[in-house]
Amino acid sequence: MPKTCKSEGCNNPVFSKGYCKYHQNQRTDEKWLNKKQKTPKKSFKPISDKRVEQLAKYRTRRDKYLKENPICEVKGCNKKTTNLHHKAGRIGEMLYDVQYFMACCSECHPKKIHENPKWARENGYLI
Repeated sequence: MPKTCKSEGCNNPVFSKGYCKYHQNQRTDEKWLNKKQKTPKKSFKPISDKRVEQLAKYRTRRDKYLKENPICEVKGCNKKTTNLHHKAGRIGEMLYDVQYFMACCSECHPKKIHENPKWARENGYLI
């Protein structure tokens, strides 16, 4: 014969810890309540404070650079600048170091430079 709920007057089958589904959720004993009240998970910042500072510095330098270089810097292209290419990547201080910046149009940046890395290295577009 299946076990029945510990609650007085209840004949429902046991779900967990000797109680039926209904009475399991109605428990008020201190040990059970402490288990139910889980400690909240610590949230983490999606971007660190250090990176926020770097991005703020980057945005001002990027905007200034793009304003000073309105034409694509790829040889043979005279289109309007829309993108900023980082010749050496964006890790650490290289993110906002102007010597690694290069103004590019929306065609040259992904299609010429990133799809042809050998050509880009030969022409100094990738370091």
